[in-house]
Formats: sequence, structure tokens, C-alpha cells
Amino acid sequence: MTNSLVMVLSCALIFGACGASPEVGALEPELSASGSGSACAPETAAGVATRVERALLDTIAFTEGTRGYGKDGYNVTFAYHYFDRCDDHPNQKICSGKLCSTAAGRYQFLYKTYVGLKLPNFWPEQQELGALELISRRGVELPDAPLSATQFANALDRLSYEWSSLPPGRYGTPRRTLSEIRAEYCRLAGCTAKSLREEFLTLEDNGLLYRYSLDSLGDLTGDAVSSEWETATSMGAGADYDEDGARVFVANIMGRVFMTPELDDPFPTVEAVLAAAPLGEQADAVVVDFHAEATSEKMCFAHFVDGRASLVVGTHTHQPTADHQILNGGTAYISDAGMCGDYDSSLGMDKEEPLNRFLSKVPKGRFEAASGPATICGVGVEISDRSGLAERIAPLRLGPRLEETVPSFWR
Repeated sequence: MTNSLVMVLSCALIFGACGASPEVGALEPELSASGSGSACAPETAAGVATRVERALLDTIAFTEGTRGYGKDGYNVTFAYHYFDRCDDHPNQKICSGKLCSTAAGRYQFLYKTYVGLKLPNFWPEQQELGALELISRRGVELPDAPLSATQFANALDRLSYEWSSLPPGRYGTPRRTLSEIRAEYCRLAGCTAKSLREEFLTLEDNGLLYRYSLDSLGDLTGDAVSSEWETATSMGAGADYDEDGARVFVANIMGRVFMTPELDDPFPTVEAVLAAAPLGEQADAVVVDFHAEATSEKMCFAHFVDGRASLVVGTHTHQPTADHQILNGGTAYISDAGMCGDYDSSLGMDKEEPLNRFLSKVPKGRFEAASGPATICGVGVEISDRSGLAERIAPLRLGPRLEETVPSFWR
């Protein structure tokens, strides 16, 4: 008897404007001591955010490089120009080298983004509300207490689509590491950034994989590893039950070849993950999403876990491959399941801006998602109830652009 499993995985790449660092000695902080919101006075933003919200906002301003400049960043544009009044977003297109941007304010709002927020003016208090709205739109919920290390890493991953200065550097412009940003956040929020001497993983009864650490004081602390990608560790994992009550353990591991920033080595990382939930013991099926660029790394990774995972499915390159197979040890494998989106595009993005960048080497705007009919790509796998290993694998494609195919064992 077998269980049938379908995985539909996709990824998208979105680019935006980025800032430029000031020259040493080129700027003098000019913090305002008095004035109104229209004059960009920082004190008009007092009380808008809670302490936890304020810590994250100040951290974003720290990474954007605006905090402490001009009127604490509220009147700073891209490339460190200044404006006198905050009645409206200045909407000044400023160029630094080959990069041009309308980014302005403490949180470097693009003009189009700020207009979309429909705020009445560009006063500091409205900039705070605008930043909090963008944080919320990215799905980051701020608790009453400071964010844990895992929560913080996952929050920055989501917010990096909005602010180019945040790791993992989706637009190629992060200037500070995750550890630097975490240390600054903890200084502002009052959390403790401890030096760790030992870590281990274990799967708890609630279905989450926990990373336990012995801190420098010998205290044991635990933090759940989210299913979101974690910048610091290249890994996220968790377990759940399918409709028949089988325990399905799912892990996301990041590759290193041609990937930035360089993450932890995926081979010892997956070794620790598989040891925490061995196939046939704590898991009836183990699915590993290996998110990587190089096909050679994906294939070697699959051979490394062959016989210990039910399925290794490659993601990241967006294009479905035709190499689905069952390896010698019984692990199903495909180099890339493909994306779910409009294939009349450039990796799911509208073709115009990517083509412009190849032709002119100069960005004209953000990448926008293609809006045509979507194609769903994935992979179907039948897994043995007895061994937890794969018995059959076949691609899945449903949609108007690519040739449709459905696993024959589903019919």
C-alpha cells in the first residue's frame, strides 16, 4: 500500500531600488530640536510606535543608513541629499553612478510605494505609520516582547523584499551582516544576544523542530525552527500529519554554490536534520526541499541523503527539469520542480524590465510579477507505507503555457 504525495513549490525574485553609502566625512548629522511635522521635526513621531515596533523601525533606519543624518533621516533622500519640508514625498529622482531612485525619508520610501499607502503627508509620524504598514503587509507580526533570534531572522527575510539593505540581499546591496543587525536590534529592544557554545536539534511532540543551545552561562534555551527560510542557518523544518495519520517531516535546506550570502554547509546541516527525525522512526515520510542554484550541488546532495529521505525536490531556478528518478537507495529526486506562475515571462516577472537590464545594464524600475495565466508545476510521488521510500515519481504541470502532464498513477 502506498501514500501519494504532491509537492508544488515555487520561488520568485523581485528587485528594487537600493541606497548608496555616504563618503567618509561628507555628512554632518543635523538633528532638529524643535519644529513641526511639515518641517520634518523628528519629535513629531514620538509615541507612534510601541517599544518593540520602535526597535525594529530604528533597526531598519540603521541598515538603510538614514538614522542620525539630517533630521534623523526623515528628510534624507537616496544618495544622501536633503529636503527642507515634509508636506509631501519629494519625488526627486536622484542618481548615484548607474543607480537612480526616488527613495526618500527615514525608511527610503519609493514615491510610487508611498503614494500607494495613501497617507496625508510626509511628516515623520506618517513615515512611521507607513513603515509599520509595509511591515504588516509583508506578514511580519510584532509580539509584545523582543523578537527571538528565529523570529528576527524570518522577519528580516520577509522585509528584505521591501528594504534592499536587509539580508539576504535580494537586490545585491546589503551593507551589514545578520549578526550585526541582530546585535543592534537587541541593543534597542533589550533582548540578550548570547554567545553559543553548543547547539542540537530535536523534533518535539508539537511537530516543530527545535534548536536547543547551551549559552555561555550554561543555560539551556530552545527556539522553534520555523518553516520560513532562516538566513543564519540555511535551514527550516517541521512535521505534520497527512489525512491518513502518517507523520510527514518537511525540511528546507539552502545550497551554497553561486548563492549569496554564503550560508552554512548544507551537508552537515541536513545530517543534523535527518538525525532529529529519522525516516521510519519519528517520520513516516521525509521530504527535503533543496533550494539551490547549481544542478551538480543538488544531485550530490540527493545522493548524500539517498535512502534516508523519501523525496529530494530541487527549487530556485524556476524551470521544471526532466530528470525525475528514484535513486539507488530509494529516494525520489528531481533537480527542479519548476515555478507556479506565468511562464510567458522572465522567471515569473514581467519581461520588460528584465530585458531592459540585459540590454542597457541600467535598471528603470522594479521587477513586476507577470499577470498572465498561471501554470502550476510540481511533482507527484508515491511513498511506501512500509519503508517510507519512494516507489514512483512523475512531474505535474497544469496550465496553458507548458505541455500539461499528470502522474499516471493518480488516474
